[in-house]
Amino acid sequence: MDKKISCIIPAYNEEKYIGGVVRATLKAKANGLLSEIIVISDGSHDNTAKKAKSAGADLVIDLKENKGKANAVYAGLDKAKNKSILMLDADLVGLKNHHFEELIKTGENADLVIGYFEEDVRQNIAPQLSGQRFMNEKMTELFLQSRQRIAESRYGIEILMNRQANKEDLKTLMVPLRGILHITKTKKYGIGRALWQKLHFSLAMTNVYRKLLLSILALVVIIAIVALILWLPIFNNP
Repeated sequence: MDKKISCIIPAYNEEKYIGGVVRATLKAKANGLLSEIIVISDGSHDNTAKKAKSAGADLVIDLKENKGKANAVYAGLDKAKNKSILMLDADLVGLKNHHFEELIKTGENADLVIGYFEEDVRQNIAPQLSGQRFMNEKMTELFLQSRQRIAESRYGIEILMNRQANKEDLKTLMVPLRGILHITKTKKYGIGRALWQKLHFSLAMTNVYRKLLLSILALVVIIAIVALILWLPIFNNP
């Protein structure tokens, strides 16, 4: 019997890679690991939606305007038949059946599972930023409750999801995924556009952590004022 898990794949201009990801996901579905595959084309200007359909996705949502990954994920959740959710990036290379098994099996003992690329140095440094995730029903319900705030983050969805789980003391587990990677933004878009994308991500992170940043800034200002008060008498002495 198929497990009641919906796979959600947000995609933006991924016509070169989405077909391969969908086909790998279909194999996992055929092996009873998933029950449906949903691809959300987030205002893509290429043939992402068409390629996803031809590859065999159960549902392809073709959004007309690009509003960021968070909105795309929510569009998929609105249509998903299940509350147990597997999230995947649309540009994965080397995705195999055992990767699905590792994420889903780990999810039997956690509310949120984050799968990171074991052979990627950057993901080893910051595995919590990975977009390969499994959410159980409890985590999905919590996630849906903060829809507006997370949707406004555009590209900060993973960080906000992590913070939600931590705040509610939900169990999060990391699982290393070997033999899988994704195409870098530099390779896909070129240096200029990749930098622009990273700038957007950085601004999203700033928005997520704005309270913390403001607190740090206020502390720095206070320390500077205190230091100035303490040092002024020294300079005023004859």
